[in-house]
Amino acid sequence: MIHWDEYPLAIKEEILAQVQSHDELLDSLIDSPVDLGELQIDSVPGYCIIEQIQPSHSLHSIFLAISDPRITPIPLRHSVCIKLACVNSEHGRFSFSELEDCRLSIDKETESLRILSKIPQLHGKIPKLIHAGTIRIGSFETKYLVTEYFFSVRKARAEDLTSVASICQLLKILQIIHQQGIVHGDLTLENLMMVDSRVGQKALTQEEYDWKILDFGSVAFSRRWGLFSPSKRPSFAHRLAGPLDEIRYACPISASYDVACLALLIQESTCLAFTDAGDLKSGDFESYWRLATDPRPELRPSDAGQFRGDLVGLMRNGTCRRKWHSLSIIRAGLRRNTKTVALVVAMFSTVAFAATYAIYQRQLSSQARELNAQLSQTVESLMHRNSSMLGQITDLAIMERIGVGQGKSQIDGLVEQSLATWGNSNLNPQVRITALRLLVDASQAMLEFHKSKSSHACLIRTYEAIQRVAGQSINKNPLVRLLTIRIRSKLIRLAVQYNHPMPLGQDPQRVAKELVDDFLSMDLLNKESGRSLTSKESQIELLHRETLCCAENLLRSAIYVFRGSDWLLAKTPVVQRVYEHATKSVNRQDKTLCVPLAALECQYAFMIHKGFLSPVWWAGVDDYSLLARIVQQRYIEAQALVQEGLQDKLTDEDANVARELRLRIPNYLGMSYSQQGDFSRARGMLQEAWRLSKQELDQAPKSVLCLRRAANAVWDLADTYTNEIFITPEMNESCRMELNKASIPHRNLAIELCRQWVRLDRSKESEVAYVVNVLRGFYSEFSIGNEGRGLQILHQAQQEVILKDPGIGHSNGDELLIASAFLHVREPGGDGHRNLYESSLERYREWLIEHEPADGQNLQQIHRDRIAGLTRLMQSEIFGELEADSRWRGLKQYAQRILNRSSI
Repeated sequence: MIHWDEYPLAIKEEILAQVQSHDELLDSLIDSPVDLGELQIDSVPGYCIIEQIQPSHSLHSIFLAISDPRITPIPLRHSVCIKLACVNSEHGRFSFSELEDCRLSIDKETESLRILSKIPQLHGKIPKLIHAGTIRIGSFETKYLVTEYFFSVRKARAEDLTSVASICQLLKILQIIHQQGIVHGDLTLENLMMVDSRVGQKALTQEEYDWKILDFGSVAFSRRWGLFSPSKRPSFAHRLAGPLDEIRYACPISASYDVACLALLIQESTCLAFTDAGDLKSGDFESYWRLATDPRPELRPSDAGQFRGDLVGLMRNGTCRRKWHSLSIIRAGLRRNTKTVALVVAMFSTVAFAATYAIYQRQLSSQARELNAQLSQTVESLMHRNSSMLGQITDLAIMERIGVGQGKSQIDGLVEQSLATWGNSNLNPQVRITALRLLVDASQAMLEFHKSKSSHACLIRTYEAIQRVAGQSINKNPLVRLLTIRIRSKLIRLAVQYNHPMPLGQDPQRVAKELVDDFLSMDLLNKESGRSLTSKESQIELLHRETLCCAENLLRSAIYVFRGSDWLLAKTPVVQRVYEHATKSVNRQDKTLCVPLAALECQYAFMIHKGFLSPVWWAGVDDYSLLARIVQQRYIEAQALVQEGLQDKLTDEDANVARELRLRIPNYLGMSYSQQGDFSRARGMLQEAWRLSKQELDQAPKSVLCLRRAANAVWDLADTYTNEIFITPEMNESCRMELNKASIPHRNLAIELCRQWVRLDRSKESEVAYVVNVLRGFYSEFSIGNEGRGLQILHQAQQEVILKDPGIGHSNGDELLIASAFLHVREPGGDGHRNLYESSLERYREWLIEHEPADGQNLQQIHRDRIAGLTRLMQSEIFGELEADSRWRGLKQYAQRILNRSSI
């Protein structure tokens, strides 16, 4: 039986067009309902909801629906789109104020469609308004909007904008909308439609282009003057021309905003190369396009009609003569600079008055301080808005809503503003620290979608900017010290994982030790630290928050990368000292600190799991249950802190961290249950973690963070099967075979994701992850006799990375030994196969010597089972010719002697 969501779009539209079949469609949906989240099929009165057609990362939920066939006669039946402003509980990222904005946008869309429906020329060009109302979903009352559903249309593509004639047809529709005083506010390819009935036929003529404009939820109603009216940004304006207008120039939204958005869209889609431009080339359009996308609205075409007229003039004459209206330029200048004009007038008046009356000099000084305070407040507000915009730009880039280059250019602008703010000693220290924190966030955003080189450049510039003000008192501020530690920690990680140079050629490990000492030397309990900020409680809270973030970043970036170094395992391990120093001054009952505290708890538990509190590195654990209980308890505490934090409105930074922890913690818990031997529970936990990670990756395919998280989740899921083989004593061959087979689908997914990770973000971490999964995948395939598939896995890996020992933390050398021996036998003349085989023999012999039990002691069970598994594979016929190799034969005999001694 085929479910509704399995039909292709063309079949769905054919079914929906046959209104007499809606009764059967409703019956089939009742028998096998589709997932509608918190809604039911009949949640909206008079309609039956068929399926959700809007991506899940949108605030609005948009559904395809039909008139309820149970109460609607056949002649009156039709298909519609229903837009809802409802709570999306899966993401937990939208505040109530944002949802209120969402409801307001539905009201605006209803009003605009009601106005535009009276224009005959727009019939069939915009959705027809059918109905609007309010319904209750659970405990929330939400608004909805019912509009016409367009059949036989498709989303606009870049190639649809390669014809000037096509663009003029679109501008003709937009011109009519602008004439009604309505600004669309969100002109993107997603909100533009083309009729799809002529696909595969001849090219369209000028009269045949059929555009449709959707989604009026971001509309603004333009004013004639608006000279001193405050600017308000549309809630859902996704284009970046809007922030440029409003933040830098404080201009109200007008029709020229749509012009700039559409011009940017055309430029990105076509590079100004048009198919019907004749002798005109892209360079002939560039000068005009610079005006059409100018950040200053008075220099752009005032509306779509003027834009269309200019394009027609370009096509006919090859030039475009713009008429400049001095009145509009003067009006724009006054609107932007009213405070500056007032400030200049006040200063001249005060100076003239002070020449006669000296007493007013005090008033002038007071006014100057007040103006400086206002300037600091304005700049701080701008920094906070830039921080919010940084998150939006990152989300748009990783979701492929904007290009990577465009996202980087916007972040570069934020970096320049923040560096200038940090270097301005006349500003309030709090404002400068806000700018410094934004620079740290910007480096992380660049690392997520624009590779490590840009992130490293941002961090280097930030560190140099801090060094330039080394003599200023602000450097003694504890917040600046903590942020500096975070910046240098990130530089250490980039140096170790990506081989980027440290400032002044410093040794990363030496810098890491300095950062640990610097952090531990900070007296966070001393009241002087609080007084150096201000006496306000909010500043003390900010210090505690930054302390937790700094400690978590120090553990993750500056300490974990040196796993295996002896200096980390002192009498009191470094990890434990950093954690205890960070948490001793923190009030755990403070709900505003729930998310950063949860992040620190999660990272600390992970590092305990990885052996950072052991007396020596790589020490085996006979009974993992005690360590598992400690680790799992901390993961569960971190999970509870995240849930507690989600009950209140979170900042953008905390919301991103909470979203990451909700995916990381189940993965870590599943990994711990697996090593404890509770494989059923581990698989359930890891399967859920893999489902959520894949869902997140599908929404943000350009995110390095999402790709790494998904790869780790399915990697750990595959390991639950191989761990069960090694941990379970005396397992029979059939069970071992079944577990190997069960691990292979997950292992193949892990290999593919790790390969994508290497290609997207080549680093030491991604290469090790890829090699580990390749070796384990080969080991499983070889164990069940799939030698051909195993060889294919190795060949694919050799095209991306160099096969080598991934390290003691990931393998004891048996997987690499079997893989290298197999390559050496099958392809003896292969490049480097013999050297790899010889080095893996020596590496595994060293491991056997290190773990050989002393007289009177027993070999750990997990090591015994792994050695036994290796000796079984070494007996395979394919390795028969290696029996002539004394080293191979001697290693096999040595391993067998250890097994025999252990079994006595």
